[in-house]
Amino acid sequence: ISTFIKYIQKQKIDLNSTIFCVENTGVYGYILLTFLSDLKANIWFVSPIEINKSKGMIRGKDDKKDAKIIANYALSHSYKFRAFNMPAKDLQKLKQLQTLRENYVDIVKNLSSLNEVNDFLAKDIIKVSKKINEEMIKNTEKSIAKIEKEIEAIFAENVDLNNQRKLITSIPGIGKNTALYLILSS
Repeated sequence: ISTFIKYIQKQKIDLNSTIFCVENTGVYGYILLTFLSDLKANIWFVSPIEINKSKGMIRGKDDKKDAKIIANYALSHSYKFRAFNMPAKDLQKLKQLQTLRENYVDIVKNLSSLNEVNDFLAKDIIKVSKKINEEMIKNTEKSIAKIEKEIEAIFAENVDLNNQRKLITSIPGIGKNTALYLILSS
């Protein structure tokens, strides 16, 4: 990334008048976003679905082809440009914790579904696996509780986020998890 920026600067391209179109690839794009944000560059963060819809039929796939597709998208859809700003550190932490929590909740769900099958198997066959499975569920649920504690600590320290969550949860039927999703998606 730094080599690319040095190349751009060597070509006397003004970073302030350049738009960097970045495909939202999750954690992989985060390094680039952080780097460009530190440079105060103009970032256009685009959904991969949006880019894929625009490209038509393409044979093969590699980084060079993908880069051309993104560049072509940026050129032909520049009227859609909306500057991206890196979220505050607390929002970044919350997003990371939320993703981790979702993954752990899925693990518990998957492990719990294994217990349903156990009702149809002989007790001596499943004895060991059932014990291990229950241990894993218990440990994963403890991890979920730790994550939720970390999330609560962030809200306790950040008055603005806490007020925002209080407002959202004042709506009947909206709990803390839904409020978190809404805060992170705004």
